[in-house]
Amino acid sequence: KKISSDRNYLSVSTYDRDILPLDSLVVIDADSGATFGWLSSKAFWLWTQVVSSNAPTATTYQAYNSFPAPALSRKNKEILESAANTVLRSRGHFLETSLTELYDVVPDQLLWAHKELDALVNQFFSLARDASDTEVINALIESYQLLLAA
Repeated sequence: KKISSDRNYLSVSTYDRDILPLDSLVVIDADSGATFGWLSSKAFWLWTQVVSSNAPTATTYQAYNSFPAPALSRKNKEILESAANTVLRSRGHFLETSLTELYDVVPDQLLWAHKELDALVNQFFSLARDASDTEVINALIESYQLLLAA
């Protein structure tokens, strides 16, 4: 629930509906690979940092609710879901490792999958593939302001 600043990605996972998650987790009931993609992106992690710098008691769920994700066409949603699945498949090679351990020192193949996802998310915000964190944050804030103005 608490926003962390010690990594470049959130520890996002799916869960089996037969398992009751702990109350320390944020559960988002969205059966969508696109949602997993947004939440697994560095853009979302950067957004959590913006939210927490403006509201120190903010939670990840509050960052999720305010994330200015652009509307996607069906094709772009499928592309985002595919990139998110690549992250999941990359993590599948490390089933004996907890998410915490996995993201403490991210293995090269998982880092590659995240960078590909990040490049795609940057494209959805009309940014260069390798946009800097500052450029991503500025685009997110601009998108958020446009949503507020609408």
